[in-house]
Amino acid sequence: MPENDVISRAKAKQKTREALSTEAGEFVREEIQLIRRGVPGARSRKRAFAIGMSRACRHISSILLAVALFSPVVFSGCAVRASYRVYDPGHADYHAWDGNEVVYYQRWEVETHRDHQEFKKRHSDEQKEYWNWRHNHHDDQH
Repeated sequence: MPENDVISRAKAKQKTREALSTEAGEFVREEIQLIRRGVPGARSRKRAFAIGMSRACRHISSILLAVALFSPVVFSGCAVRASYRVYDPGHADYHAWDGNEVVYYQRWEVETHRDHQEFKKRHSDEQKEYWNWRHNHHDDQH
């Protein structure tokens, strides 16, 4: 199918990091070749240019859409490093759950002989036990 040939040539230009205009040029070139072969469609070079640019715009916009959808995943960073707030209902305060809090949580698991489990998945009673333990350990400001 000629459409696939054009797209593959445009992708090849994209891989060589040529300008978007050279990628678009592949679509225009294809339309002009169709005129030369006598295939019904555009009747003039101007119209062939317009059709080719329209097809190129659709192709390039789909690439840009994919980049826009994929970029948050790339730039968000590692989810392990993310910090979020956790509410402690027993003491009616919030704690920043970050790398420091994880260290204390792991220490609590070892000291209380518990298997490792993500804090969010622990039963609320165990979470309360952790916060009581945490408030009694004033080694770090929380």
